[in-house]
Amino acid sequence: MSFDDLLIHTLVIYHLAPAMSGGAETVGGANTTLTADTAIGATSVVVALATGIAAGNFLRVGDAAEREVAQVGPGYTTGLTIPLVAPLSLPHDSGDQVRELNDAGSIVLDEYGQATSAPAVLATVAGLVQARSAREVALVGQGGAAIGSHVGYLYAVTGLDTGCWIVPDDGVRYDLLSVPDAAGQGHHLELALQAVT
Repeated sequence: MSFDDLLIHTLVIYHLAPAMSGGAETVGGANTTLTADTAIGATSVVVALATGIAAGNFLRVGDAAEREVAQVGPGYTTGLTIPLVAPLSLPHDSGDQVRELNDAGSIVLDEYGQATSAPAVLATVAGLVQARSAREVALVGQGGAAIGSHVGYLYAVTGLDTGCWIVPDDGVRYDLLSVPDAAGQGHHLELALQAVT
């Protein structure tokens, strides 16, 4: 049996994201896809259709948990390779959406000038959540002393940290106590989870 055969649950991973205003899609604006993968730090994107893209435009690049806003670089006039004002901070896959936005959007502040946040889906992945045996004790070399009531198995997810929580098929919320690399092999994560009831 392979590791993939054990991932029988659909896990929805949530995190707190800044509440944003603006950043709406431009009606009739550029609507295309990436034709090449982009890595973190890329200073341009290659798109399938550049109609409607102009220097200074704001573009939302990526799907689901990989979305970010980028601005088209000055001097761009034509072509399918779109230069960006600043490097990308996330990796993106070929086929991901590229949509024109009215503006970059801004973070909503509360009455004290602090950024407000709201739950948002980070990713939906295959995984496994199971109750931890009472005899199981994590070794210091396996991520420290954070012991949860449950353990979760899944492949690595960009942005996953102890500020996140997981809701599997059963609808129970599990907070992340630690995010250790299972046996330090870089193959998958073995999460210490605490059921929230």
